[in-house]
Amino acid sequence: MVLVKATSLLVSRAGGRVRSSRAQLVSLVSEPRYKPYKCPHCLKTYSSKSNLNTHVRDLHAAVPQVFVCPYCKKRYSSKNSLRYHITMYHREEKNRDQALQHAIATAQPLSPAPHPPQPPPQPPQHTPHYTQPQIQTYSDLDLSLLEDPRSGLLQEDAAAPH
Repeated sequence: MVLVKATSLLVSRAGGRVRSSRAQLVSLVSEPRYKPYKCPHCLKTYSSKSNLNTHVRDLHAAVPQVFVCPYCKKRYSSKNSLRYHITMYHREEKNRDQALQHAIATAQPLSPAPHPPQPPPQPPQHTPHYTQPQIQTYSDLDLSLLEDPRSGLLQEDAAAPH
């Protein structure tokens, strides 16, 4: 529930007189919209049967239609989407209204898009959660190149007489 602090008055005309109430405004905003029409396919709800029918026709039709823009060839799943696109992006086109009517009248069934071939599933590779650290051996290391910790000189320099 949404609670809104009313900062202005709601004015209503009921029974020939004007009444205003902050409580009326809060109740209008806080109550969820009544949506009694439920889609049988996806359970989405709508406030009007017309909106539900449009939803079912556009999204759940056995053979959905495609509406193609006559100017740029973009494809839309509903007349309203195509109408909005043409209104917004092709304002300056000549005979815009006639082109829109023609595009709606000649809508084609939407052909299923081809899916790229999927590679066969690979079995999951088991990786252990903990791996034992590898112990490194220094058998191939030339120990004569190590520093002599007592003098700060290399061992071969320490062995040479000064």
